[in-house]
Amino acid sequence: MNRLALALLIALSPAAALAQTAEDAAGAEAAVEAFNAAFAAEDYTAIIAATPPAVWDHLADQAGVETDMLVVAMAAQMADMMLGIEVDSYEMAFADAQGGVSDADRPYFLIPTETVMGIAGAGRVRSLSDTLVLEDEGAWYLLRVESDAHRRILSQVYPDLAGVDFAPGVQEPVQ
Repeated sequence: MNRLALALLIALSPAAALAQTAEDAAGAEAAVEAFNAAFAAEDYTAIIAATPPAVWDHLADQAGVETDMLVVAMAAQMADMMLGIEVDSYEMAFADAQGGVSDADRPYFLIPTETVMGIAGAGRVRSLSDTLVLEDEGAWYLLRVESDAHRRILSQVYPDLAGVDFAPGVQEPVQ
């Protein structure tokens, strides 16, 4: 097969249409940078806002409460929980992202994420997981995916992402 025919075959194949665009990468990277800034500033309202509204709606529906009430309660709970935690290091670099486009044409990126923290009464712990950066209704959001419960919620809210292969979340003691 000549090179022109091969290039046309590749360009017209379904896989070619499934690559993330430069615009996708820019939007996702901006969302990651905003999250990282919120995390550094301990801005729990902004951290909560990085989670897709569809996830909050799903969780509120499951709990039988209004979404706004759940979001406010979660931000307050996060602030209280973080009083007993000292973050030693945190790494979620977009440069390490990989991903694709779902069957529903939703672009996404997976970023390996590592947090080392001291937890009152429990010592130092290192947490390794993937952070999913996804587009929903024109905006970019983040979800930490580290457990089967997280994967179940993700598949209920975004069935098109149910088949994404996430690294298993790991929490281990650190000396």
